[in-house]
Amino acid sequence: MSLSPEPRPDLQRAVDRANAAIRQFWLGLAGGHPLTRGEWEYHDALVAEWNAAMVAREDAGHEGEDGSATRVA
Repeated sequence: MSLSPEPRPDLQRAVDRANAAIRQFWLGLAGGHPLTRGEWEYHDALVAEWNAAMVAREDAGHEGEDGSATRVA
């Protein structure tokens, strides 16, 4: 028996989509220039989306443990 529950497929897909968006951001940059403020802001928004997806996935995995979800910042 696994110690941690399998993530819900929809929540795992959200994590995967956010991760892919971050990868695409870095792959889409034109070679080696310093990031502009706008690019950093967009990157930060992508990372925030990934973090939210990770929290949702983790919360869903812990809901059955004590009856409530716990968020860790």
